[in-house]
Amino acid sequence: MAYRWALAAGLLCGAAALAIALSVRDVHFYDLTWLDAPVPGAVWLPALTGVVLAWVLTDRDYLRDLDERTWRALRGHPVGAELTWLMIFLACFVGGAAFLAVVFGRVLAGVPFTPVVRVIFLFLLPILFVDRAGFTLTGYGAAMPAHVLRVTERKRWLGVIPLLACCGVAAVSVYPASPPTPKLVVLAAAVGFITVAIPEEIFFRSMVQSRLERLTGRWPGILLTSLLYALTYALLGTYNEFSPLPEGDMRSDLVHALLIYGVLGVFYGYVWVCYRNLWLTVVLHGALTLVVASPALLIL
Repeated sequence: MAYRWALAAGLLCGAAALAIALSVRDVHFYDLTWLDAPVPGAVWLPALTGVVLAWVLTDRDYLRDLDERTWRALRGHPVGAELTWLMIFLACFVGGAAFLAVVFGRVLAGVPFTPVVRVIFLFLLPILFVDRAGFTLTGYGAAMPAHVLRVTERKRWLGVIPLLACCGVAAVSVYPASPPTPKLVVLAAAVGFITVAIPEEIFFRSMVQSRLERLTGRWPGILLTSLLYALTYALLGTYNEFSPLPEGDMRSDLVHALLIYGVLGVFYGYVWVCYRNLWLTVVLHGALTLVVASPALLIL
């Protein structure tokens, strides 16, 4: 019964967000105008390709067993208290990025503050206060970090196939955009993985989604985390360093965030459910971001 209520709540939230999106006019629904890439080819089609392949390649009995091992790894964790901490850190991340940009923006024009704030509030503090380098504040143990990092089973690496497929589809969609220089690609990859993919996958998938799934069920957890992920980027707006949303009002930002980050959140979340492999989701997130954003790197 609790699962059904949670699923209904997640669907209602998604429907409400979609209704808001549809009520907004004069929004570029089909073009990532700030990335020079089409939304269907650069985001929706790669995400759909990855979800379908992950679904086909995943053994249902093995998936249930993987879920059970994940819940055993979280046994003893104060899930509600941990989610409260995580929401506080997320609010600090969004507020901190905007605050620093306003306070220091005129003095240090063009310097992105979001990467530093993201690493602090989505990586360092969550690990310290929620996992405490692998141990919860209750001192329960390091089962969850070990579960998602020490991945030796072949089935949990099958996600490499959807990863390569979705990145290939995304690359075709942005072709024939002129590629940036190799040096710029290496720099962008280093920055993207360290300051975006690693903190966000640890925070949103390993920490938030896993705990929401534990409380509400698999799909409600995926949907709620995806909506939270999209809302975060809607609030960040132009402060996002890799793919800032075009300037507009909050409703317009929410539309763009739902169409892009909401869809990607469902994709990343489903891959996380199928494999519970943090290495895989980090590489997927970083690689797809780099492929889609590569034409925009030319303006740097």
